[in-house]
Amino acid sequence: MRRWGLVIGLLLVAGWFVVYQIMDYRIPIVQKGTLVIWGWDGYFPESLQGKFYRETGFTLDVRWDDLPADENIVETLLAGEPACDLIMPSANVGKDLRDRNLIADFDPSLFSRPDLLPISTATRYNPNFDPENQFVIPYAWGATGIGYDVDRVDGLPSSWSAIFAEKPSRDERNTLIERPLQKVMMLDDARFTLGSMLLFMGDTPNTTDPTAVYRAADQLVKLRRLAEADDTGDRYYEIVYGEEQIPDLLRNGQLGLSMTWSADVTMAMHDQMGTDADADEVVKTPGNPRVRLALPKEGSIVFRDSFMIPLQAHHTHMPGAEDPGGRSEASWKVDPAEADRWEAVHRLIEFMLRPENAAVVTESSKFATTVKEADAYIDPFITNGPSFLMHASGKNQFLEVLDEPMRKVYQQAWENVKNNRLYAETVSDEDSAGEAPTDVVLELPVATP
Repeated sequence: MRRWGLVIGLLLVAGWFVVYQIMDYRIPIVQKGTLVIWGWDGYFPESLQGKFYRETGFTLDVRWDDLPADENIVETLLAGEPACDLIMPSANVGKDLRDRNLIADFDPSLFSRPDLLPISTATRYNPNFDPENQFVIPYAWGATGIGYDVDRVDGLPSSWSAIFAEKPSRDERNTLIERPLQKVMMLDDARFTLGSMLLFMGDTPNTTDPTAVYRAADQLVKLRRLAEADDTGDRYYEIVYGEEQIPDLLRNGQLGLSMTWSADVTMAMHDQMGTDADADEVVKTPGNPRVRLALPKEGSIVFRDSFMIPLQAHHTHMPGAEDPGGRSEASWKVDPAEADRWEAVHRLIEFMLRPENAAVVTESSKFATTVKEADAYIDPFITNGPSFLMHASGKNQFLEVLDEPMRKVYQQAWENVKNNRLYAETVSDEDSAGEAPTDVVLELPVATP
């Protein structure tokens, strides 16, 4: 009798174990669909994608290349119905997108864990125009700074002058140690690189003064020319614009100074696992413990990649509805055919906000999370390192949305930088070609800051 009791007990335990496993993984019976996301795939590691599928039956199609730059996202969404369920631009564009009826308000009734929102009362995370996360949920953040190798740089590069000053001297700034040609990287991003130069020149990265923008661009061009001047004796570095290779170059000791994202330095400090195609085996590249991040005294530009839902992805407009602001329930309704996806995208956001899942994202991508409860799950080496560094109050700068004329100014100025041309040369070429010059009048040459 006791033997039968033992058998029954074991069967019950096994049964409960199976039930627990099913409940834990929430294995669906059928695939329900695919959610398309315009965002960086680094925020959606394969382990989390698999976990979300087991819970909901939805797979994820993450398309980084489809996400427009912040300056172009309004134009992209206005062009037609977005072919995506979720976008992850910077938080600063949220108000403009909502005012134009391009993103939807979240439906609180579809979040089963109201304790996850709002993410924080700190303005370093939440934009001041949406402190309760009604339509924008910042998820990952980082800051611009100076990445450097202590073996290749003399002292702490505490100012943007370490990269942007024309004639470096040990009295004025920390300099590269005397060695063969050094490589200096700058971000291949108009707003962040021009904005950082503007900070160095005593201006704001959100300036609407065309003269200031072109002066910043001219200074970058002059730096590049100085670096390329073989016959001057001042060629102490080579300027290269890029982003993706920065962590590898810092990790391998091939980079002395770099304008960089904070997380890039954390990546460089960590070991990297890769595959040797020839040997068909996993290879580990050791991290560089001599790499550091400095936040320049003039200030850093902070980004907050955020969850937003395109309005027209799941909603239809109700013709004739009286709604002067365009935001009432009578104006836009969830399309019944998209109801499942509308609910699923809320489940995805909530899934990503769970502290244990947000921690996986930070551990994988090295970008800081806005979910403070996730810190307990993250390696202290990351939470106490470059990824989570931020200036004291007053030194953090957030990019603002520019109007169309100023967007064109920044774009033209950046084209000048990439083409290694001064503003005066651009105007001169336009005049000689019989084209109408720009209506921006500058006093050139540019004074050295």
